[in-house]
Amino acid sequence: MATLLRLKDEYEAYSGRELRMIFAGATEAHLLAHEIAKAGVSVIVSQSTPYPSTWEQRRILAGPLITRESLVTALLKAGVNVAIGVVDEHNVRHTRFEVGCSLLTSNGYIDCTTALALAMTNLEKALGVQREMPQDLVAYRGGDIFEFEAKVVGVISETLGRTDLFV
Repeated sequence: MATLLRLKDEYEAYSGRELRMIFAGATEAHLLAHEIAKAGVSVIVSQSTPYPSTWEQRRILAGPLITRESLVTALLKAGVNVAIGVVDEHNVRHTRFEVGCSLLTSNGYIDCTTALALAMTNLEKALGVQREMPQDLVAYRGGDIFEFEAKVVGVISETLGRTDLFV
């Protein structure tokens, strides 16, 4: 990551053009958090509860209970645009729980608005998607969006132009 940040800086100085860069996964991004923020690079975290599956990933920031901060909070505190993503498309359905895990392990640093931004607007910003915020509403029963017990009971979608109710 450090080499890529230096390469980005050299390219921008030489060409005079901005280079958009995103780190995906980036389990060790906390080690360079301030440099990543200064370079304007976004990070898409794909494991809200990281586990070092290879020896090269041993410098993870495990998060509570092992460390005070999680990777997401360390990057947010440094000013990095952080998003939550998934590696495999079949895991998209678990995104709200990944975001909820980041919310719960932040020791109060992340509020619900910031948590929602991790999966929506921050991801769009990282990918360079520029559009108006859709005016869609999702209603839950049994808790808020991040709780396991919560079930979707209705969707009012301006984007799709319809209302769906689930009984």
